[in-house]
Formats: sequence, C-alpha cells, structure tokens
Amino acid sequence: MLIANVDCQVCSNGLMLYTMGEISGLFLECAECLTGYRDPADLAHGRFRVEDLREPTRPATVEEARRYLHRPSGSGR
Repeated sequence: MLIANVDCQVCSNGLMLYTMGEISGLFLECAECLTGYRDPADLAHGRFRVEDLREPTRPATVEEARRYLHRPSGSGR
C-alpha cells in the first residue's frame, strides 16, 4: 500500500492511498471517506466518490505510481 504525503480535501482525517482503477488508471483515494482525486498534483480538481466508479480498483504498485507521476507533461492516461 502506497501512502501519499497529502491530506484529503474533504475529511482531513484519512490516509491518502495510491489506487489503480481498471479503466481510470492511477488516482488517490482517501481511506477514511472514500473520496478520490484524479490528479495527485492538484487535489482541487477532479474530486469524485470512489464507489461511483463502478469498476474494479486495487492498490497501485510502486512502478505504476512512478510511471504515472514521471510521465512527460501533456501526455494522456
């Protein structure tokens, strides 16, 4: 389980975990309130409820997080 060094913008309590969606790709998920964030670099945008994804999710691996976080700017998912 990879824990991000940021706070949830909704509850400010939970651990923020890197999560992989089968379709959505990498996102951050609050373990406390299940709020998801599509862009780890900008938590003010792309907030959603994880249960609304309706797709299988799992904890992200170190390699998946590294690949996403170090992609060239402007590249899509």
